[in-house]
Amino acid sequence: MKKKILLIDDDAAVIGAIKSRFGGDYDVEVAEDGQTGYYAISERKPAVVLIDATIPQMKASALMGKIRAQKRFETLPFIVLLESFTSEGAEDILNSGGVSVFAKSEPNYLDDVTRELGDLFKPFAARNGRSGMVAPRPETKVISNVARKFDASPSTRNVPVDLAPVSSLVAPESEPVTDDSDQLRQLFAVSFSTRVHAARQAFVVYMTAKDAASRASAFEKFYKSIVSLRAEAAQCELGGLIRLLDPMERRSRELRDNVEGASAATRQVLANAIDFMAAMNHQVSDLPELNGLSPSALVMDDEAVSRRAISLGLEKAQIRVTAVDSGEAAIRECESSRFDVVLLDVEMPGLNGFAVCARIRTMPQHRETPILFISALDDLRSRASSKISGGNQFISKPVNFLELSITTTALLLKQRLKEIDRAVFSSEEKRKSVVLPE
Repeated sequence: MKKKILLIDDDAAVIGAIKSRFGGDYDVEVAEDGQTGYYAISERKPAVVLIDATIPQMKASALMGKIRAQKRFETLPFIVLLESFTSEGAEDILNSGGVSVFAKSEPNYLDDVTRELGDLFKPFAARNGRSGMVAPRPETKVISNVARKFDASPSTRNVPVDLAPVSSLVAPESEPVTDDSDQLRQLFAVSFSTRVHAARQAFVVYMTAKDAASRASAFEKFYKSIVSLRAEAAQCELGGLIRLLDPMERRSRELRDNVEGASAATRQVLANAIDFMAAMNHQVSDLPELNGLSPSALVMDDEAVSRRAISLGLEKAQIRVTAVDSGEAAIRECESSRFDVVLLDVEMPGLNGFAVCARIRTMPQHRETPILFISALDDLRSRASSKISGGNQFISKPVNFLELSITTTALLLKQRLKEIDRAVFSSEEKRKSVVLPE
């Protein structure tokens, strides 16, 4: 059986060259972006991955970090292709999880890749040139057009192919690929970008159409796109994404019969939500990590009816609420507790919402907490002040429960995805900072 190579690259010329060179000896499969490549690795279990350093949708270093974090892929070899070769660039790639790096700008780089693949799949004793002995560990080095990393530490993710049996690089054929949910999520991820783009385009047409019939037709397409996305997210058990899509679907359903009656504020809420989903394309693989969120919110409003209405709206969105009636109380609560989102009324006796926001932003635990202003005032000056004081969003009273849920949930998911992305980056930086033993 031929060894399976996965090529992750969107350059048609490179794809053609790799297939032409290796198609006879290896089973070559192609993924044209990082997101698709990430799922192809889990599903296809290649023996080796060739990956372009500048793939779209997901950085090569982030992809390698996520794959290396899975025990079954700790020793999967990544051969990285750079546009041009520098020792500094090679060092970064090697520290991110690559076992070798080649420059596509070199005329004979395919010959070097051929030799590298041949070396990977040689018997272990033949590769070390001796029987039953472990090759000495050299330092990281650059040889001609290839950089390789050797590290005998068993704890590192960058397990050297030159010091491990080839059999350890290939997952057993009998090992189950994924469970049903994983397979469905992979299919969902592949089409997510296209589906969200279609929904966004329909909404843009609705916003810019010149006549009522065109607006109604475009909004119907938008609504059906959201319904379809919501149904598939449920099928894939993506509870975090459903938290956003569910109120979007329900609010859109309400507006279908009165598209012309949608206020500017309502249109802005839906536009912000669809823009957020379009921006999360590179993190579709992280959506399962949004499941099971149990967020908490602080609500500040001096009017009892408004305060209770906002709290009810958040509770319907499965958000735990602490409600206060003054700026001083809001500051005390934020000093003693960490909230996932803060909602502030602008017009307050004593400290107004803007002043409270500025104080909250000085607290280390709330420097990045999403803050949403809610006010009966809807003028440009108020919106500008909300941004200056450190707020993230501004919505107007009276509050629609579904629009409140959409806006708050989008802020919560956006912050959580940012934390996930930062954790991956921090993990990569820590690996880069590890000094190899002499």
